[in-house]
Amino acid sequence: MDGPETGFSIRIRFMDQTFGLAVYEGRGSFDGSALRFAATPVQAESGVKVAPIKGKGDLNSKGSISGDWESELGTAGTFVLHPHDPTDPVSLIETTNELAETIHTENRTLGSIRLYRADFEEMVAAVRKDFKAGQLFVTFSDRKTKRTMTVEQFMEASKNLSTITYLRLNVQERESPNINRIAMVELDSSGENAILVQGGQESWARGEADFLKSIAERGLTRTITSIKKFGLNINGLMFVIGLAALPDLTFGKRLLFLAILFTIMVVIMDLHKAFVSNALIFMNEERPRTLRIYSEQVVSVIIATLAGTLAAAAYGALSGKLAGALQAIGAFFVANP
Repeated sequence: MDGPETGFSIRIRFMDQTFGLAVYEGRGSFDGSALRFAATPVQAESGVKVAPIKGKGDLNSKGSISGDWESELGTAGTFVLHPHDPTDPVSLIETTNELAETIHTENRTLGSIRLYRADFEEMVAAVRKDFKAGQLFVTFSDRKTKRTMTVEQFMEASKNLSTITYLRLNVQERESPNINRIAMVELDSSGENAILVQGGQESWARGEADFLKSIAERGLTRTITSIKKFGLNINGLMFVIGLAALPDLTFGKRLLFLAILFTIMVVIMDLHKAFVSNALIFMNEERPRTLRIYSEQVVSVIIATLAGTLAAAAYGALSGKLAGALQAIGAFFVANP
């Protein structure tokens, strides 16, 4: 692109882990120092909303063009274009050195979470703290679909929402010409609750991930299915009890007892998925209601107690010792105050 106002056609491909591939086509111009372009979407995944984009960038001393883009939906980001001239080894070396930056990623897993409007507002403030230019977006479940909007739009829309079962906060901004700083908090009622932080500075990424986790875990519910003191869940505890009981059984009964334990473990997981949510966000409530807080924990206790009782009963039936079954039940309750 040499000379003033050089025009050209462009084709842009966006590949997102969540929303898939989107392809744009359009026109651009370059006047020797500044790049301008505009493009419209020609391909997108089914159900994904896309809109025309435009962008601008400036040529730097290394021959690269860095700039920003934005869409009519309000989404935005950064881009860097590098020269690709195989006949210029100096340019290739400089480009390689510029790209030789490390992205540090930190992940944190969260337990069962219950958040209320005040908790959500505190989480928003925490996520925004280190992002001065990046726009914070919220993806949330609305009936059977997922919607994405800016946090300001969400705060207004959430007045008409009761309980949200899926919520993702996502923000990013440019940290260097080649690296975007990213923070994401994802809460999923039927999946995993997690935090992801990326950046060019390892200390920042680690500290930010720990900070966001400390904020999110203020809404942590410690049910009987997560015995924090021993680092075991009910399935793990049942497995340990099963191993302890095996020497008293014959080989055939050992296999049968392990099969029964495995079946009970699978049933526990299915019951929890069906009746105990991993994450709930109550946007219409400033303060928690006692009944709503503890109702699912009561269900969790009932499921765990039933599982322990069935495991102990199976052991008693196979060993022919009713007293042994009663002792196993007693030991189960002692281990889980």
